[in-house]
Amino acid sequence: MPETRKPWLDTRRLAQHLWPDAPNFKNQTLRYWKRLKIEATAHSADGDTLVTAYLLILLIRDYLVRGYSDGPQALIEFSERPIYVQKMPFGKHRGTPLEEVPDDYLRWMIKNVDTMDSDLRYSIKSRLERLVISP
Repeated sequence: MPETRKPWLDTRRLAQHLWPDAPNFKNQTLRYWKRLKIEATAHSADGDTLVTAYLLILLIRDYLVRGYSDGPQALIEFSERPIYVQKMPFGKHRGTPLEEVPDDYLRWMIKNVDTMDSDLRYSIKSRLERLVISP
């Protein structure tokens, strides 16, 4: 049987787009951060499923309240957009706001770090492009 790519919705990415100030993007952290009153055991199949479902409801509500396009395909496309990484996630400048990381280090990373995820690569390139455009 041929493999088909079915669209799917990544609630972690949605949360990163819509709730960038969350402490982190783990389900249980978001559960308590959003003060969800759910009777569910953390890290059990039914508990994790229930928490994910409730978070998805809140995420969709926040997405629509902000005026984004309605419909499942639009929501999937929104979640697939690049996420601007606020802080350097690893290395010499781990935890430093990306805007404060030295430009030469960012240029070095773009040229030398092959294992960088696409969101970090996008963020670094965006930051470096702003340097060229800025007066």
